[in-house]
Amino acid sequence: EKMHKHNVEPDKLWIEITEQEMITHSDMVINKINRLKKVGHVLLIDDFGMGHTSLLYLQSNYFDVVKLDGSLVKNLLKNTTNQKIVKSVVELADTLDVKVIAEYVETEEQRDLLSSLGCKWYQGYLYSKPVELKEFIYILCEYNKE
Repeated sequence: EKMHKHNVEPDKLWIEITEQEMITHSDMVINKINRLKKVGHVLLIDDFGMGHTSLLYLQSNYFDVVKLDGSLVKNLLKNTTNQKIVKSVVELADTLDVKVIAEYVETEEQRDLLSSLGCKWYQGYLYSKPVELKEFIYILCEYNKE
């Protein structure tokens, strides 16, 4: 109702769900997910890749975006196994039309390696520390002036 009042399209509000939420309240959460998908919201699964059921979430077709677990990204530069895992997840996600966001991207070197592995979306201190809503609005307004 408020989104309609403020003329915000449902696909502009992305809803992030953790694996723990899916496990804890599976029937209730799945019902809500189905309702959110029907109206057009974009759904993200957080901490993808470290839980025992992550691949099942891709199979479910509920999620439009997966956020790679930070433990895969933090040691990416030194850990070739993590590099192979990230590359495989990105390739799989691409075939399923699911976007991948890498969390904990703190350096250009990490970002460049992720890019070479096929990941195109990043989140982390390289771009911004977490900010309060007021500061975010200010940053957004400054960005739109450019």
